[in-house]
Amino acid sequence: MSHSKYDYVEIEDSSDFKSVRVKNLKGFLKLLQQYQVKLLFRSELPKTETSQTKDFIFLENGTFYRFDGKSYKTLEDFEEAAKSDFPDAESFYDAQQGGIFTYREYLDCKKTGVVDKQLYAKAQRYGFYDSFEKFKERCEANKTLIPKSFVPAEYDSAIKLCEYALSKGFKDYWDFDKAFFFGFSDKITFDEAKIKGYTYAEDYINAVKMGFDLIKEYQEAKHLKILSKFEYDYYNNLKNAAKGIYSFDQVVLMVALKNTDNGKKLSLKKLIELLKLKEEEIKFASKEDGSRILPEWYSKKLNNEDEFRLFLSEESRIKQYGIFDSDGEYFEVWKISNKKIYIDGSNVAFSNHRKRENPNGDDMPHFSNIKLIVEELYTQRFEEIMVIGDAGLKRKAPDLEVLTKMINDKRISYHEAPSTTEADEFFIKKAKADKCYIVSNDTFRDWKMKDTWIAENIDRIRIPFMIEGTTVTLSGIEKIL
Repeated sequence: MSHSKYDYVEIEDSSDFKSVRVKNLKGFLKLLQQYQVKLLFRSELPKTETSQTKDFIFLENGTFYRFDGKSYKTLEDFEEAAKSDFPDAESFYDAQQGGIFTYREYLDCKKTGVVDKQLYAKAQRYGFYDSFEKFKERCEANKTLIPKSFVPAEYDSAIKLCEYALSKGFKDYWDFDKAFFFGFSDKITFDEAKIKGYTYAEDYINAVKMGFDLIKEYQEAKHLKILSKFEYDYYNNLKNAAKGIYSFDQVVLMVALKNTDNGKKLSLKKLIELLKLKEEEIKFASKEDGSRILPEWYSKKLNNEDEFRLFLSEESRIKQYGIFDSDGEYFEVWKISNKKIYIDGSNVAFSNHRKRENPNGDDMPHFSNIKLIVEELYTQRFEEIMVIGDAGLKRKAPDLEVLTKMINDKRISYHEAPSTTEADEFFIKKAKADKCYIVSNDTFRDWKMKDTWIAENIDRIRIPFMIEGTTVTLSGIEKIL
């Protein structure tokens, strides 16, 4: 309240005097100044339904000059209210009780339900008061960017906006503004997203819901219309297995065959059914009617029986899982054990490394050669080692005790080819039946011409060797372990 410039006297009646009612405050103040008035009368007018009003009056030359005080207690209050744009005494005095001195401040406080100077000061101190109009304009222009949970109509004052922002962890308007118009409603989420490289809240929230942490993965998934981190990982596993060579359905078929029981025979019809069954697990997408379908990223080349036949017959990688009989149109699952291995006893025993090292050395077979191979295989974690030799190999070798000790120590098992069967034939058939690798320097060239299976598979299961002194090298063994 301003310092009083006038003395006031309450009166009850002024009917005996002439009176003039002044229309507005400006005119009344001009008269006061003109007549250098120091004393004002106050006359209470009859109560209305809404207020008790007053007239301010001064006497000059036998005439009362009156002005409707509109419920203001003093003319100074009326002046102060007019300067601060208050439309009535009620709002002016209500504002004064809360320590508010402008009508704009009062309206902002009134919207919060509490007329409190401290709330206004806080909004002003943290930049919300001066930025509020700009904020409203930006909200209107960027409706799609602001947080979906934020309803602008509910925050119709700078004070409300300030309380909202500070409750969400923001330190001031500028801190709030940096996050809000990217869709972030709280400081913690904004900081987390920023650290992880996200710009927009919608992307970050969706990424979290889908199980993503890295923005690069999320962006790739979004581009591919992938719906979850689980689906994304599945996609990448297939992609890595495909190596840019195979379609995804080819990879899925190979994985299914890899997990099928060894020795099982599957007709072409069963293979097609097997692939369809596995593809049911990959139907991450769905139609409008809710039925599940394969995602768009899933590539296919096996669409009919002819494409199946071609893939099973000609693709080299499929052969590590089995053999396709094009005549009988069935696929036999034939997976090589990496725990079991057979040694071509005669081939290893007759290895001529002694002759190379000593031209005067003998040409006899030696079981010590086999012992060196066995020791190396044990370092490679093979658990079952079988040596298959010719019928007369034991009689020819001068170091039979070496073989006997390996057998007694259960380091190996030893089998002789029947005298009625060629040793190579027995050796190959045994390895084929038991689905295992073999150690031999024999390329079995003659047998490749006799047997299609040998021609297609022998080089895949055969491990060549080299013995230098006591050092053994098994060529390519690292690829199968």
